[in-house]
Amino acid sequence: MLAAFTGTAFAVAAVAGLVLAGRGRVHDFELPVSTRALPAAGQAKRAPGDEPNDRAAHAAASRHLHLDGEDRREVAGAKRARDYSFRLALERTAATRTLSGQEDHDAARREPAPPPQRFASDPLPTGERVDLVGVRWQGRPRAVWLRARLGERGWTRWARVDAEESEGPDPQASEVVRNTQHSLPVWVGGADAVQVSSDRPLRAARLHLVVVRSRGIAALASAVVERAGAAVAAVGRLFSGGTAHADAQPQIVPREEWARDECKPRKPPEYGTVKGAVIHHTVSLNDYSRTEAPDVVLAICQYHVNSNKWNDIGYNFLVDRYGRIYEGRAGGIDKAVVGAHAQGYNSQTTGIAQLGTFTTTPQTDAALRATAALIRWKLPLHGAPTFGSVTLTSAGGSENRYPAGTPVTVERITGHRDLDKTSCPGDALDAQLARLRELVGRIAPDPTQVAAQPTLTLDRPRSPLAFGRTATVTGRLATANGTGIGQARVVVEYRRGSRWRALARAVTASDGSWRASWRATRSLTVRARASLANGEGVGPTTPIALRVRARLTVALPRSRVLYPGTVLRLRGSIAPTSVRPRLVLLEARGSRRVRRTVLALRTSRRGRFAVALRAPRRSGRYVLYVSASAAGLAWTRTPLTTLTVVRGGGGGTLAPAG
Repeated sequence: MLAAFTGTAFAVAAVAGLVLAGRGRVHDFELPVSTRALPAAGQAKRAPGDEPNDRAAHAAASRHLHLDGEDRREVAGAKRARDYSFRLALERTAATRTLSGQEDHDAARREPAPPPQRFASDPLPTGERVDLVGVRWQGRPRAVWLRARLGERGWTRWARVDAEESEGPDPQASEVVRNTQHSLPVWVGGADAVQVSSDRPLRAARLHLVVVRSRGIAALASAVVERAGAAVAAVGRLFSGGTAHADAQPQIVPREEWARDECKPRKPPEYGTVKGAVIHHTVSLNDYSRTEAPDVVLAICQYHVNSNKWNDIGYNFLVDRYGRIYEGRAGGIDKAVVGAHAQGYNSQTTGIAQLGTFTTTPQTDAALRATAALIRWKLPLHGAPTFGSVTLTSAGGSENRYPAGTPVTVERITGHRDLDKTSCPGDALDAQLARLRELVGRIAPDPTQVAAQPTLTLDRPRSPLAFGRTATVTGRLATANGTGIGQARVVVEYRRGSRWRALARAVTASDGSWRASWRATRSLTVRARASLANGEGVGPTTPIALRVRARLTVALPRSRVLYPGTVLRLRGSIAPTSVRPRLVLLEARGSRRVRRTVLALRTSRRGRFAVALRAPRRSGRYVLYVSASAAGLAWTRTPLTTLTVVRGGGGGTLAPAG
């Protein structure tokens, strides 16, 4: 009987999955948008609560229609909030129905508000019903607002969607897009037009719109899949004869279920460490249904990948209000995958996003318990306790609260606002973190259960290096217990702008050691990553800076005694030949050195130079050296030569002879 039931459930799930697979649930597109100055007469007086600095709760931004009694109180409290969140309550021109089925006649009496700023776009038809909207532009951050038209239900209220860079990759990450600002995505759930307002004109602005097609047959299939899977899981628990421990892996919805092939990572994952958990909220709707939650996750992923140009969805995990946990960034739920959720701390933490906005509304108990179960499993898996504080090292960033290199001590389970300049995860959820820590409890890692994530090291070589010489870096790839891993491919990468490019390659020896070399021609920031035989990636390592300086040789004695007017002849060479060396003469006056002469030396095609110099007429002590510098090369100089001029008079300077 059990077998028959299980087979039937799986058959139904398979059929439903085929239906979903055949439809293409999601697609996205972009539309150019430009803002123009509005006539002065068109600026109506703003009503209280419409001020540009009034950043009300984002929950109402996405809730649009679904406002019953409790929800209205939530929105009312959200309107009084003064943090970085959204307010997108409806300004409908016709009566609509709430979740309870009652008509909202007050909406019919509301009039659409004018643009909150003196620059605004024309209403831009989307051409189809879109579910998620975001804005991207180039240049400096701007104050930007957005509203959407929900068909016959009218326009939403203006929502502030300023650039939010605190949720994003670390400054040195390859997925950073320079000089581009992007807003947090807003779930609108079926808009047919969008309008944008800004304090200043936007340069190269574009709307990014995501359509998630899980309505109708697809929605039914999704529900069938979910219920069939739940039934199979329930029967399995019934006959399993055991219960899960508190620190065992909780049930996690894999990417294959919510993403399928519709939100693929742009690049292979990167790996770091997990020392703590950072709690976020997605700044999205709170009243989504059980079947809508995967759609919201998918839409966020699509926006992060295709609009923000990140490698993947930024969060490592997401939790909906029903207590379901979703796998976020690909790379393995048991691995230390580097996300893009907390600028400056992604390589040291795991990011757990709560689906919704929790500025004034607290998260559900089911979601908190699910998050606690996730943390109880995840942190000890990587050798970190679930309690106490942890010291992280800031990697910097424009939205980071601390400069790069600063040790930052926070709770092991902390809110995003404690690290970056943001109000995330909202006042209400931030107040619940104490409850979350209580639910997690005090669990110390079991060494036998720590994930065996291989480690890759990159040894720092001697620096600076001479131009044109062979630069060599070494390292080792080993398992968690120190056993070397052989026959793995290692790639040494260098950073060029915002991207990492391959520089040298190597294969690990049987003890895991490796060595890679290249010809040093300029100063570089390098890192290493490895690929195991099974295709699993390891790394990248922490970037290191390698300085390369010009190869400068000059035949100069350490000291010399000269008479005034004596001719001093110098010969030398430099590589690369494009660099022009400079001769510098300093006069020693007590404890100070005063610059007297600077000569740019002419070089031949082979980089050789020669100059004849006449000693100064003023007696005293002088210091002579030759230096060189150029773009991409570190400054270098020859050893100092001390010149002692005796029996002199006058104030001549060292100059070319003849």
